[in-house]
Amino acid sequence: ALVDRVARALDLAYFVTGAMARDILLHGDFVIDTGRATMDIDLAVAVEARSREAIPSTSFRSAA
Repeated sequence: ALVDRVARALDLAYFVTGAMARDILLHGDFVIDTGRATMDIDLAVAVEARSREAIPSTSFRSAA
């Protein structure tokens, strides 16, 4: 929810990639539990060259 709020506020398109994307697909379409080894989420963000300065340099980390 935090990533989505920040991306929307900055008008950035993004998508989930990596193992989390694979797991969403396998669980959602095939009901296969892959068992996560890590809890990280890889994101890809579309950024126009002129708007790079608008992206905060803060990383998103959970409180856990």
